[in-house]
Amino acid sequence: MDKKIGIVTLYGLYNYGNRLQNYAIHKLMQDLGFDSVTLVCLKSRAWHVAQNIFRIWNTLIRKPEYQRRTAFLKFVKRTTPVRYIYSREMRIPDSVSEEFIGFFTGSDQVWNPEIRVNEKYNYFLRFAPANKRFSISPSFGVSAIPEKFVKEYSEWLSEFRFLSCREAEGAEIVKKLTGKDAQVLIDPTMMLNRDEWKKIYEDISVPNQPYMLLYFLGDISDDRRGIINKIANENKLLVIDVLNKNETKYMNMQPDGLLQMIDNAALVCTDSFHVAAFSINFNIPFYVFSRHQKETFGNRMLSRIENLLSLFGLSERLNPKTIEHALQCDFSYANDIIEIERQKERNYLLKCLEACQTK
Repeated sequence: MDKKIGIVTLYGLYNYGNRLQNYAIHKLMQDLGFDSVTLVCLKSRAWHVAQNIFRIWNTLIRKPEYQRRTAFLKFVKRTTPVRYIYSREMRIPDSVSEEFIGFFTGSDQVWNPEIRVNEKYNYFLRFAPANKRFSISPSFGVSAIPEKFVKEYSEWLSEFRFLSCREAEGAEIVKKLTGKDAQVLIDPTMMLNRDEWKKIYEDISVPNQPYMLLYFLGDISDDRRGIINKIANENKLLVIDVLNKNETKYMNMQPDGLLQMIDNAALVCTDSFHVAAFSINFNIPFYVFSRHQKETFGNRMLSRIENLLSLFGLSERLNPKTIEHALQCDFSYANDIIEIERQKERNYLLKCLEACQTK
């Protein structure tokens, strides 16, 4: 128990950014001399076994989404310690708190009031004493908390020992609800540099010619497709859409496979926060497009990406108006800022971990 930390985050075998940020937090704890394990709450052991059988069967009959989940599970097993906790109420029992000196919730949208509403007890670490509750770069995913959640959010947030958020908007929410200051920190994936990420790479087949990597969670409109094709044609780039279900060798990659595809790309085009963050981290030229999806959700995602690009002085890489210099991207300012932000986050973590060892 002396240096054992519990991590509580959104969990699923389908989201690249989520699995990579979870690993990054574990690696940060390890580098600072602490053991950590991610706590995953499931309804029952029988339900878990049934889900695994269902996944294995669908993997065997080559359903792409289940092949991906199997690949993600392999990644988790080799990189990220996980402990499954079974509870019909989907609540981590209070007794678990006795086994750890502290708990961190984050990053991702763990405090989004619109998702996994029944699991908020876990994401606000209510099972642990207040002095063991810490956050690491969590996101709310909204600009304001709905009135029906204000009272409990105010109470739950105010009881954290130390608070941080991934976006300035999140810190503003915390301040408004509690009067407390939450430190704004970069996403944990950016805390590990390119060489550190390379240590977990397993070999994949990367194209041997220059290529443009597409990673779009929303729809790609005809206009957008036209811009992408024009860039590709003018720069003689092969276009690879890793989320295209017909590209099975890319659809079934483990999360580190996506990093290798970003790492070796001539250009990345995306509407994803995490893919943009890795492009900045790896100094890979990129363009970010606003997401074509439900209007409110798309706007929220765009806000987070705008904050990211603004922080690193790369706002011109959003929704390109001109494409003459698509493969030229100056990362010198971004590289200076990321070192400053990494030190800020290390200092925050050291403060939290020191507090974990005192009552």
